[in-house]
Amino acid sequence: MYRLKNNVADFVCVDGPMARRSFRQGVIYAEIPPEEQHKFEDPAPQVAPPDETKSAGRSRGKKSRQEEIETLPATGKQEENTTNEELEGGGAS
Repeated sequence: MYRLKNNVADFVCVDGPMARRSFRQGVIYAEIPPEEQHKFEDPAPQVAPPDETKSAGRSRGKKSRQEEIETLPATGKQEENTTNEELEGGGAS
């Protein structure tokens, strides 16, 4: 499938097997004149796979702060303030 490039004006093929056929902007064609191939492009959009687009804005392998929070197990406790002595049973009461 082919479509005229944005910078190419509509034209009519004047010789060859496709003589008297017109080619216009915005129309997709199954076949084009071989001598005018440089005026056409493939209209298929270039879409990256979902895995690549998800991490495109971040550095490699590093989670954002929001992702870290969402992936933490929900225990209901705050474990950040626990010391080694408290875990071993030797903490002050």
